[in-house]
Amino acid sequence: MALLLDTNAFIRLLGGKLPLKVERKVQKSTELILSVASVWEITMKQELSKRFTASILAEKIVESGVRVLPITLAHTMALYNLPGHHADPFDRIIIAQALLEGCPVVSSDQRFPAYRTIGLHTIWD
Repeated sequence: MALLLDTNAFIRLLGGKLPLKVERKVQKSTELILSVASVWEITMKQELSKRFTASILAEKIVESGVRVLPITLAHTMALYNLPGHHADPFDRIIIAQALLEGCPVVSSDQRFPAYRTIGLHTIWD
C-alpha cells in the first residue's frame, strides 16, 4: 500500500524519529509519497527552511526514495468540497491529494482524523 507522508512525518522520517508503530507501517508500504506541497512548506516556513538548504533538501528527498506528487488541477478543485476542519493550506492540499489518490496519509496532526468521515485514512494513532 502506498502512503502519503505529511510534512512533519517526512521530517521525522529523515531524522529517524517516527514512532515505532508508524515506522513499521512505513517500512511495509509499497511506496512512499511526498506532496510537492510539503517541499513548498519546508521552503516557506522559516523554522523548517533553516534546517535544509535547497540542495540538502533535494538530496534528502532523493535519498529517502519517496515519489514526489505534483499538485494537479483535480487536487486543487477537491478543496471546494473539503470541510473546514483544518485551516493550514499545505495540510488541506495534502488531505485532498490523499483522498483523490486513494492512499492513507501519515500524520501526527490531530485535525486530520476529522476527515475520516469523508474517507480519509490516517496512520499515526
